[in-house]
Amino acid sequence: MGGGLGSFVNSLASAAISDCLLGEGKFGTCTWESFIQLLLDPWDLWFSNLFKGRPKVGIDSATDSDALFLLGSINPVVRLWGLGIRELEALGIPISASGIGQTAYVSLAANAQADLERQFGQAQGSNLFAQYAALILHCTNPASNAACIATRETLDQQYQQAVNAKTIDPQTGFPILPPTVIRVPTCLPGQHPVGQVCRACSYDPTVNPCAPSIPPPPQCPTGTQFDPATEKCTAPPPPPPPQCPPNTVGRYPVCKPISVQPVPPAGCNWV
Repeated sequence: MGGGLGSFVNSLASAAISDCLLGEGKFGTCTWESFIQLLLDPWDLWFSNLFKGRPKVGIDSATDSDALFLLGSINPVVRLWGLGIRELEALGIPISASGIGQTAYVSLAANAQADLERQFGQAQGSNLFAQYAALILHCTNPASNAACIATRETLDQQYQQAVNAKTIDPQTGFPILPPTVIRVPTCLPGQHPVGQVCRACSYDPTVNPCAPSIPPPPQCPTGTQFDPATEKCTAPPPPPPPQCPPNTVGRYPVCKPISVQPVPPAGCNWV
């Protein structure tokens, strides 16, 4: 899953793996297999022997209960939030840590809020984050608290409703992006679309790569011209015959002036 939270959790995992393989982690030297078991499987009684009273991390700890509570969500952002808590827990950093540990938890929560806002918009996403955070802060043993789980499942339904409405892509956990539409310009005759612009036709492929799809007109013999309608070389039509000039009649070259009779003034007759 993308988003800021996914990148942050991946960085925590990298830190945990490096710490484990170097043998400098809070849990001492470990192998790859034991690290995977530590991260994904139920916590064993090793933690019970390590801590007196309720441990800060591991089985029965408040940190582990918060992580398991969030991991039960159907919203991938909330699940990643829980995974991030578990990875910090694997580094021996409890949710009640101060200093650098507290900074890590604050950054984790900030990324969770940002991704919830990306899912639902700033107002709804911020409100959802506040409600999930309130459950973690105020619920006792939230992973086994039926009332808190029911409240979380009610919040989770907002994600499921968005998936059902096809406003969120379940493959990414984020809003579905509109498809990219490549608009091909409508070009004038004698032009071709090249990307988003029109360019003049050129039969030289080094100038216009799209030109080879349009064959050039054939070279016609002298005295003929290419007719696109018939796609043949034809003789040009003969020029129109000369016409008699205005105010003349006849057929060229014999043209006679038009006889115009004068009009007598009013009240007079020509004699």
